[in-house]
Amino acid sequence: MSEIYFYGTKEQWESIIIEDGNDCLLNATIHFLGEEEEECDHIPVEQTIPASCTVNGMKFYICLECGETIGEPTIIPAGHTPGEWVVTAEPTYEKEGKRVKYCTVCGEVVAEETLAKLEKQIVEDKETGVAIEIPTEGYDGEVEIEVEESFDGTAFNILDAKTGAVQQKIYDIKMLVDGEAVQPNGKITVKIPLPVGYNPNFSYVYYVNTETGAVEKMEATYEDGYMVFETDHFSYYAVIAEPDTDNCSCNCHAGGIKKFFFKFLLFFQKIFRTNKECKCGIKHY
Repeated sequence: MSEIYFYGTKEQWESIIIEDGNDCLLNATIHFLGEEEEECDHIPVEQTIPASCTVNGMKFYICLECGETIGEPTIIPAGHTPGEWVVTAEPTYEKEGKRVKYCTVCGEVVAEETLAKLEKQIVEDKETGVAIEIPTEGYDGEVEIEVEESFDGTAFNILDAKTGAVQQKIYDIKMLVDGEAVQPNGKITVKIPLPVGYNPNFSYVYYVNTETGAVEKMEATYEDGYMVFETDHFSYYAVIAEPDTDNCSCNCHAGGIKKFFFKFLLFFQKIFRTNKECKCGIKHY
């Protein structure tokens, strides 16, 4: 039996008229090479190529059976993934600040903003002249300060024992918002008038912790009649004139019984204003 390979369909073969006597054609096994393939009932499966920070990605579907791509692919745009704002430069009264957002994937800066300069609000205690400078927008409510000069008590005793200074003024400083005592919500500037008779070259500011007994020397500067420093907490602060004892022989620097008699004598000298300024810069009245 012969075999015939026909480049057509079965329907096309049957439309051909084969005359009698062509038994080889009538009895042959016919292979129809033109038969149309059956269509695949596609089973779509989603495929995704993720986008990176700088290269597009793509989403598309392929058939689980035949592997053919189904439909048009969808482009996934490239792009950074921004994180939270991070302040890289705090604003001050003199300079603007800055904050940025970093990409959480590659770490590149993807956004930045300028932070406006701080605006000053000056709050002063009229009786003592102690003042604070705070941001105008920093507090919800009316800000006041309450200052009481301390002449004895725990803070006075701690400071006297730690420094032995002849000249010292101690202030209990409180910050109030709508009448309630609060601590600053960040560093603020404090200005304490330099007391009369204090030499600014030998004057310093100390923080006195009445609970622990600790005394901390602040980084204070003298500016236009004030001792100026920054703090983020309020309590007792003292302005102290520390003598230049290396170049002064006054009994105010003595210890023990000499110091006691000097202070006793000083009481009368304060009354009559007869005591002169020491070489160290201290006036004892």
